[in-house]
Amino acid sequence: MKKWIKNFLNKKEKKDFLKNKELNKNIQFKNDFVFIKERERLYKTSNYNLNTIQSEIVGDMAQKGFSSKRLSDVYSKSDELIAFIKELCEETNGKTYKELVQRYGEDETKKYWFNLYKPNTNNNDPIKEFMRSSELFKIAARYLGEIPQISMLSVLYTPKTDEQSKNSMMWHLDNHHDNIVRMFINPFDMSIENGATMIFPNKYQPKYDYYKKFPYFTDEEAKEFGFDFSDKIDLVGDAGHIYFADSANCFHCGSRSKKDRFVAILTFVPYLHSNKYDDALMRDEFALYKKENEIILNYFKEDSN
Repeated sequence: MKKWIKNFLNKKEKKDFLKNKELNKNIQFKNDFVFIKERERLYKTSNYNLNTIQSEIVGDMAQKGFSSKRLSDVYSKSDELIAFIKELCEETNGKTYKELVQRYGEDETKKYWFNLYKPNTNNNDPIKEFMRSSELFKIAARYLGEIPQISMLSVLYTPKTDEQSKNSMMWHLDNHHDNIVRMFINPFDMSIENGATMIFPNKYQPKYDYYKKFPYFTDEEAKEFGFDFSDKIDLVGDAGHIYFADSANCFHCGSRSKKDRFVAILTFVPYLHSNKYDDALMRDEFALYKKENEIILNYFKEDSN
């Protein structure tokens, strides 16, 4: 094929691609809008109720941004779940850093931790069953004020380190959504030496201007910005202790691990990213939990009938 013909075809293909991409984006926008309106309708017409403990959690989060309970308070199969998470954690015993990378992969931006959980393709997965439980997503729904989406389930292992000034080891907010429900589960006893997550109540959220200038900042900088460390909450506790926290409105940090740290984190978010309608809908993350998110949506479909 002559070079000028090939170049012409390449330009035409590129033009057609960009045209189709814009068309697909407009179609997706329309589909999203319709889908979002339907989700809003289903949530508003649903009849679900919360028990006393679930209501306490939602109230705590609304008032101060976090709540502390035991897993057995909110999930009926807590013992089975903790046992399964412990098995995942114990598989790291004796492994070198290189072996951990080979087994679990490496987070390019957060090389100080490993996600030990890979969803099973079969149904014998207590974590999947946990994510699909209405005992949990009803809490997230009431706090978020809409049908929630699961965006992440991680079982994190942070080997002990002397580092304290990288990324999420420093104070920050998760600003990809306006509100976020993160559930932290301690499979083993968690102390501050294990690198437990630390948070400030949501009353510090108005200091967001500092965050825009300094996405991650140190303890010393936080004090300069007016953070009172007597208000700091350490998410510590024995095995089975859990915390709910809104990481979009509670400044937090963690993984300052002088001892090995293991923690499971389940994250619920609104359907729309905080930069609404901008291609930042978290479809890639939602796709990882497509079945779980379909189950959540179907629950509200059935409940609204």
